[in-house]
Amino acid sequence: MGAAVKTVKALIFDFGNVITLPPDEAQFDLMRNLIGQARALGKGAPKPTAPSREELLSAYFGFRLEYDRGKLDAIDYWRLVGGKLGYVLDAGATERLRMADMDCWFRFDAGMVSLIAALRSRVTHMAILSNLPLDGVTALHARAQWLGFFDHLVLSAEHHLVKPDRAIYDLAVRSLGVAPGDCLFIDDIAANVEGARAAGLNAYRFTGQAGLEAELGGSYLLAR
Repeated sequence: MGAAVKTVKALIFDFGNVITLPPDEAQFDLMRNLIGQARALGKGAPKPTAPSREELLSAYFGFRLEYDRGKLDAIDYWRLVGGKLGYVLDAGATERLRMADMDCWFRFDAGMVSLIAALRSRVTHMAILSNLPLDGVTALHARAQWLGFFDHLVLSAEHHLVKPDRAIYDLAVRSLGVAPGDCLFIDDIAANVEGARAAGLNAYRFTGQAGLEAELGGSYLLAR
């Protein structure tokens, strides 16, 4: 006998790698080159060269949760990233890095946007729950013409909370005025999915649009 179909009133979507395409690797290369053009730290430091991709990503993600939490602004975040790599970033480099960072992530998946539009009339509530720095919050409002599909946006930097902390899931559920079990949360990161389940939500790990559509068609009944 198959598992029972669950009725859900709210769909809660992550943003990056769910509504967007994977990050643009060319922008990471641009970030490497911008940092490589900066001044090396320390007296007598050798002429700087661009950090490797692995070095960049280690520093980039090493400070990312605090940036997403809103505890760091863009200037402090990039100062820490540059310092970890051994570089001093001036104001011009920091501004170019900020723009490259947003361009890296803000590539909307047209198929997912169309799916969200189609689902809107079938479910009572729809929300975004995402770890985003304040720069990302600004970019989302400026670039996403489809935000009207969503009843509520829970964006980490605005609340000083990040996934997979329980408090951010509780906040999302309260904002929609539903029970946790009435929600289906969709995210590509396993730890965030497990965090949602620990908070009482139904949760699905996103691996692509086709898999999500199959999950919605087989395991869940959307309710208005």
